[in-house]
Amino acid sequence: MDPDSPELDTPVAEPYDYPTEPIAADRSGTTPTAAGEPTTASGVSWSTVMAAGGAAAVVAALILAIGTTGLYLLSDRTPARAAPATVVQLGDTAPVAAPTTGAQTTAASTQTGADTAPNSSTGPTAAATDPVAPADVPAAQAPAATSTTTSAPPDQSTPGNPNFRVTADRPTLTDLTNIVDFLVASRASDQAKAANVEGGMSAVVVPKTVYTLGLFRPPLGWNKVTGPLVQNGTTVSATLNSGSAGRPTIRMTIQFKKISGNWRLAASSMCEGVKTVGLNIYCNA
Repeated sequence: MDPDSPELDTPVAEPYDYPTEPIAADRSGTTPTAAGEPTTASGVSWSTVMAAGGAAAVVAALILAIGTTGLYLLSDRTPARAAPATVVQLGDTAPVAAPTTGAQTTAASTQTGADTAPNSSTGPTAAATDPVAPADVPAAQAPAATSTTTSAPPDQSTPGNPNFRVTADRPTLTDLTNIVDFLVASRASDQAKAANVEGGMSAVVVPKTVYTLGLFRPPLGWNKVTGPLVQNGTTVSATLNSGSAGRPTIRMTIQFKKISGNWRLAASSMCEGVKTVGLNIYCNA
């Protein structure tokens, strides 16, 4: 080898004696990172774990809020069910009498007992407390002869009569107007109104509803029956004119029938009125 070669001046590295014992692992379970931050045994930073947990909680809260909002909107858009229409059985069916409830029967029996009970002010106790009449009191004079003349019964066709009925063979336009007013503008009982409609008690719900609404009675409305008046045996027809505040005047032909001795509003005319006014009542006549 050439003594002038530069390779001769390079020192030769001595061989390194590698340890034969394995390096003991850190028993703390964490390994410091380059920045000195502790990590898990698998090498994942604790800050990363906490950040992932927080993000998961935020996502879960958003999903819950979206689901709750969706359920609320779905329930809010569900259309409300309309109230069922009242069914009125009219036509040629026989009138159905109103059922008598137990409370009405008890009240009637109580009232009957009260009417038949003796008055305490006129009983034996009251008689015993009356002072004895003195002996010198003159004898009572004989009562004068009573008159045998009796007053005539009230006219049932008079407006305001609780048992209003029109029984004339040939009713007038005023009579027919009074029938309509009695049905929709008076506070008469259901039984009294049932006697003025063809359907009887099963049809009372119609005039009762119209009266409750107050459409065709003072102070909001009015009724008047006008001609032409046409009578064919036990059936008459005329023109009904009814007005109410905020509504156009109603003009329609209506019929009345003489049933059981008095004139009644026909079921067909009642159902036509239900349709014209727009009541939520199903009428089959």
